[in-house]
Amino acid sequence: MDRLGRVREIAEALVQGAEESSMRQPDPRYAARLAAYGAVATRLPLLSDRRIGAMAADAAPLGSGVGGGSAELDLDGTRVFVKRVPLTDTADRCTSRTSDSP
Repeated sequence: MDRLGRVREIAEALVQGAEESSMRQPDPRYAARLAAYGAVATRLPLLSDRRIGAMAADAAPLGSGVGGGSAELDLDGTRVFVKRVPLTDTADRCTSRTSDSP
């Protein structure tokens, strides 16, 4: 199965789970939150690493702490929390060799 097919499969499972959960959960905010999560979970894998990096760089900063900075961005009308975790040069080289991360 290709990447897009897998993303569609996950999105369908999330939507189905949201629908089933909303039947058990009387609070409509819960179902709305799950639906928003499903939309973001579907959209993010379709974006390139470069595009996600640009979005994170342009995100509105919220603050910073020992573990790095945080920000918030808008993805198709949904607020998304961004955690910026700085990598050491060694960690950056190891990560880029073992995964497709930028």
